[in-house]
Amino acid sequence: MQSKLGKKEWEEHIRKQKESLLSQKEYCLKETLAFPTFSRWKSKLERENANKGKGFIELSTELEQLNFEKVPWHYSISFPNGCSISLNQQYSEEVLKSLLA
Repeated sequence: MQSKLGKKEWEEHIRKQKESLLSQKEYCLKETLAFPTFSRWKSKLERENANKGKGFIELSTELEQLNFEKVPWHYSISFPNGCSISLNQQYSEEVLKSLLA
């Protein structure tokens, strides 16, 4: 058996196994890997890849990068990535700027 491997090494083994056309068990025997460990890493990495693009994304709060548009009934902020936030008119522009700073 090989010593403890990191994420990058497991990603490489999983890629090589797919390219080899060997079954997972055959590949593990050939590479002297523990099959249960290979299976856990494969499942873990597949879940991580499935979750990419979900959840929160980091937004810049640099005020010069934001597009403030004040209309009579609300504030609308459009971010460079296409996201926008709309608030009703009870928020003052100063309060909103301080929240985003």
